[in-house]
Amino acid sequence: MWGDDPKQVTAFLRGTGYSAQEATEIVNEFVAERVKTVRAEGLAKVIRGGALMFVPVFALIGFLKYRFFPVQVLGVAMMIGCYGFYLLIKGLFMMIAPKSEGGDVADQ
Repeated sequence: MWGDDPKQVTAFLRGTGYSAQEATEIVNEFVAERVKTVRAEGLAKVIRGGALMFVPVFALIGFLKYRFFPVQVLGVAMMIGCYGFYLLIKGLFMMIAPKSEGGDVADQ
């Protein structure tokens, strides 16, 4: 159900003996639960992304403090920061437009 089209689920429920009104109500409950779950996952991604974006900042501060500047380590820290930015943007889109996310919520 999580990734299926609501019209298909309504048609399936109608085929199993539910009335049109009952099937619509059930599907609306499912969709509301899915929206809530997608928004919660989006918030988790925003928090993780925001935290990961500070990794290069802390690395740079540490390198400047000890006057030791390994470029490869800073590069890895920058990659982690970029991934954090991606998570932040993805999470924001999930929170703003949860119905635009397709597929199973468990795969998010």
